[in-house]
Amino acid sequence: MRDNNLSQYPFADLLGISIESIDDKKIVLRMKRNNVNVGGVRNSINGGILATYAELAAHVAINSRILAGSEIKQTQDLSAAYLESAISDFIMAEAYIQRMGKTATVTVELKDEAFEKTFCICRVTCSVGKIN
Repeated sequence: MRDNNLSQYPFADLLGISIESIDDKKIVLRMKRNNVNVGGVRNSINGGILATYAELAAHVAINSRILAGSEIKQTQDLSAAYLESAISDFIMAEAYIQRMGKTATVTVELKDEAFEKTFCICRVTCSVGKIN
């Protein structure tokens, strides 16, 4: 298992992303609404930012369970279902690992701070391999 700080993602601070919690079942990240990440329909968080946020959450989840000597090589696929405009002050990301192996698949749900509304559901697949 790797250290799960966000320093390897330089844009995390700019976007207002922090780690809320990590456990065996899921990781939870928090993104504060700010002038950088707003720009979508109805003054919502931009859809590209939501996809980037989901990818970052998936990487943190994979890195929390990756074997020593291995690393994420690349994101192979990201699909996003945008359900509602993300207009909360904080957007929470819940990431659940579905599969770990040479490829890792993570489901990420982006929700409001009370976890009552789901704004977006993403599926992220990454290739995992030995560190060169």
